[in-house]
Amino acid sequence: MLGYSTLLCDSRFEMGSHFQEGAVMNSSKKFEVECDFTEIDEYPHLFDLYNFIDYPQNDFQSWYVDISHRIRHSCAKAVSLNRDGEIVSSAVLSSIYGNDAVITAVRTNPQYRGRGCGSALVSALCAEVTGTVYLMREENKNEAFYKRLGFENCGKWRIYK
Repeated sequence: MLGYSTLLCDSRFEMGSHFQEGAVMNSSKKFEVECDFTEIDEYPHLFDLYNFIDYPQNDFQSWYVDISHRIRHSCAKAVSLNRDGEIVSSAVLSSIYGNDAVITAVRTNPQYRGRGCGSALVSALCAEVTGTVYLMREENKNEAFYKRLGFENCGKWRIYK
């Protein structure tokens, strides 16, 4: 770990440095939630997606090289819900390995929240994964949303900076 800038690990790992932690959730349930006033884009423009997600810690070029490589090799998938050509919600399977995947970058424009957009995207991506979908969420955030979609808490994560 000499020279590290960030370390993501199980919460049982203790190092004595400043850290953040949250919950790991998983789901093997498959069902789709309808959202009838938008269209799913399975190949969103990555620049538009990057700006919508608003990654504060990653520059676009590094993020683009990484995610586009993984998408081309079927190790990731990015989707968005669009209305009138604008992204209103996004979700990314940032890691697909075997039958399992990790979902990240779930975001819905605040004016479209509560209309089923995020639920439709998450459920559609989960339906495509034959095994288990995992996610890491911040402590005390979005637990009810993911539980409604069949996710259950299964552990904790910790990130050292």
